[in-house]
Amino acid sequence: MHRHVVVVGGANVDVKARILHETAFSTSNPGTVWRTSGGVGRNIAENLAVLGTSVSLIAPLGTDEPGQFIRRRLEQVGVDTTYLVELEGQSTGTYVAVINRRGELEVAVSDMTVLDHFTPEHLRSVKHAFVGAGVVSLDANLSTETLRAAIEMAEEVGAVTVADPVSVSKSRHLLPLLQRLTLLTPSRDELAAMTGMTVQSQMDVAAAVEDLHSRGVRHVVATLGDEGVCYLTDDEKPAFARAQAAHVEDVTGAGDAFTAGCIDALLRGESIAQAVVRGQELAAHIVASKSSVLMREGQ
Repeated sequence: MHRHVVVVGGANVDVKARILHETAFSTSNPGTVWRTSGGVGRNIAENLAVLGTSVSLIAPLGTDEPGQFIRRRLEQVGVDTTYLVELEGQSTGTYVAVINRRGELEVAVSDMTVLDHFTPEHLRSVKHAFVGAGVVSLDANLSTETLRAAIEMAEEVGAVTVADPVSVSKSRHLLPLLQRLTLLTPSRDELAAMTGMTVQSQMDVAAAVEDLHSRGVRHVVATLGDEGVCYLTDDEKPAFARAQAAHVEDVTGAGDAFTAGCIDALLRGESIAQAVVRGQELAAHIVASKSSVLMREGQ
């Protein structure tokens, strides 16, 4: 498999606020606030670059300072930014997250309007990016039509496709495309949304994973937080892997690191079971840190 990865998805500025004490609603809370680069696709691309993978990112940005902020960060970590698409008249996406004192997401606001204006035509304008790709990573922030165009380009070059459902609402963008996905990494809530099934018990989760597999996804890997992972590959039965213990500092970005870990393992020719372990290792590392992405030594 070619070692180059093309990531197609969202890139935005993250504004994070960490509350120092118990959350007091409808009033001001003492805490710390900082700005960083974010977005599911962008995070996956940066994680892969830190792991030493050759990676290009295709994502829409506005022609504004936040867009340049994102571009500079990607260039610093070694992501190929040649195929970032700047859309005139649009603002770069912004994600505002409030984290409680335990490191858990309290509430978030996402302004990703720029993604609604990113069309298959924009994607085809940077079609050359797909040449030589072994893996094409997709995030469901994009419309079904744009995702379909990305999958078509991946198929043309023989690349495998890895899809992150992103959220309950966005996960439905992938439903018409399931039979064309190599690997899908839904959370518990996304698994429920995509199948319409209850996913409380392990038996429920296994049944929902089997449902997605029966609808064409070759490998389904469902992340269940502190309950670990349920995965199904080819014609085997669903298997469970325990979560790796980690001190919780901030859960933001853990799912993106998990997906990057799975991709990294696939590029090395490892099995899905090994990919799950690799993904869990990276997710645990992120959860225990204040960063949403992996950091190079010395950073």
